[in-house]
Amino acid sequence: MISPKRSALTFLILAASAANVLLPGCDDQDVALKPDVPAIEDFEGTWIFTHYELAKKNDPGTSLSLIDMGGSITFEADEEGLFMGNARIPEELGGEPIYREFEGRLALVDRDTLSVVFNQGFPIFLEDFSGAFTLDADTLTVDNDDTSYDFDFEGNEEPAALEAVLVRTNEPLDPSRNSPGGSPRE
Repeated sequence: MISPKRSALTFLILAASAANVLLPGCDDQDVALKPDVPAIEDFEGTWIFTHYELAKKNDPGTSLSLIDMGGSITFEADEEGLFMGNARIPEELGGEPIYREFEGRLALVDRDTLSVVFNQGFPIFLEDFSGAFTLDADTLTVDNDDTSYDFDFEGNEEPAALEAVLVRTNEPLDPSRNSPGGSPRE
């Protein structure tokens, strides 16, 4: 009769052998455990907003989609989370197109929350916030259910939810991308 200790050892040896047969080419040096918590350097690169929508919390049918209205936001972040970029706010929201440069810092609050802090002089629509995020390769999705916006332009901000989708590009930041005549203006 085989002892329980010897049975367990035999099982482990067989399991290890099966793993080598089923996973050819994998050895201890090939297998690296990737941390499930992103680091701030994972956000390095040039990012273009493909979606930026504010929805009224008590009336989700009332929303504002900056990108669909002709607006745009682009920024470049370094490995420390410092970023600089530019934005175009469409005529429908500012009376005339508004072009702004901005800068600030990205920070990880925890494994699921990204904080965005703008330096002074940031343009409208770009307010400091923290939001839940998902980073999937070159796509970043950010949701903030605790923001506000003056949807009727009467001076009273109402509770809102922000949903943003950004795509990382291999192109360097182009300062003229969001501005007329090639240079952003205040």
